[in-house]
Amino acid sequence: MKKIIYFLALVAAGQAVNAQTHGPVFKTPADYNYAHKVRIDLGRGNSVTVFLSDLADIPRLSNLDSIVSRCLLDLAPLKDSMTDPVAQYYIDHFSNALGIRKISLRRIPDTENSFLVMNGELAAIKAGQDTVRMLGIIPHPPALMNGKQSSGDRYYEFIFSVNKIEDLQQVSLTEITDRLRFYADNKNRKWQRNWGDGLSWKMAKDNNITGDRQGGGAHSSRDYLSLNLAVSVQNYKNYFSPGISLGVYGNFSNARRSWMHVVGVGWEPMYLFAKNTEGKLQSYRNDFISLTYGQRPVENKDPLKETSFTGIGSLGWLYYRQGDLMEKNTFRLSFGRFSWRKTNIDPLFYFHDLFRGVTPGIRITQSF
Repeated sequence: MKKIIYFLALVAAGQAVNAQTHGPVFKTPADYNYAHKVRIDLGRGNSVTVFLSDLADIPRLSNLDSIVSRCLLDLAPLKDSMTDPVAQYYIDHFSNALGIRKISLRRIPDTENSFLVMNGELAAIKAGQDTVRMLGIIPHPPALMNGKQSSGDRYYEFIFSVNKIEDLQQVSLTEITDRLRFYADNKNRKWQRNWGDGLSWKMAKDNNITGDRQGGGAHSSRDYLSLNLAVSVQNYKNYFSPGISLGVYGNFSNARRSWMHVVGVGWEPMYLFAKNTEGKLQSYRNDFISLTYGQRPVENKDPLKETSFTGIGSLGWLYYRQGDLMEKNTFRLSFGRFSWRKTNIDPLFYFHDLFRGVTPGIRITQSF
């Protein structure tokens, strides 16, 4: 009978955080946003990913040893359920401001096993690290760093990725809190690309602290400027009119990243085709300057993601024209937008002076 040798295959740090296929059991509210996310290397392949709502919360987390001890104490009755040395375990622990605690244990995988053949013998492979996620609410949270009081509960998360659950007892918790304080004092200083770890960033003065973004931000910036170049086709009366457009837009989302305001200015030359006095087909260029304003929901707390329908409208003014196919002082008003990837469809209508000669139309725009 072949001898079975248990072999731990260490995965890249951080992969265990994503190993749970069904996500965490205990969650923050859907519209809740963390401001900071950093990963701290604990050595021997172990690490912890920390989510913070505000840097002012770090002093309240200096008792990390008691937070971890409480989790291990709650986990003790479940030890008999964690006897398989090659299984991955995902532990979810939650503690609210009143001290009420909940715990969940998941085994990954439930049935599958992998083996490594070494010198004719089979070695059972542990495909990933164990994960211990500690979610909590800070009781009586301090004022935010900007001096304002936050509304509602303030959450924190510590996600430990360890080779085995027992390693959690050997982790230096003082080192974690010291590095969190160092991060708070130096987060705005130099960060370097961490090419060996998924294109993340690392602090120049402490390479053991890494983040998905410079400064340790948990999300992309809420506000940003965008430059848009597009081609379009639209109709004006019975004319088919191609055009190009160039615009600059400011995108501003709310603090919870659930809603966004868009403000922009654009230039759009459009071309009409008609026969001239000599009976030859000629193109007539007409340039619009437009102002845009709109609102749209934010998907998955990512302001960079586009949505299929937005309440965006624009008002354009004809400041340059060729020929007399368009009246002087012509305006173009659009309202609402349907989007699919980089293709936009806008209903619109033209008028001149005070809503005289109203003409409906539709415009299809392809952005780059």
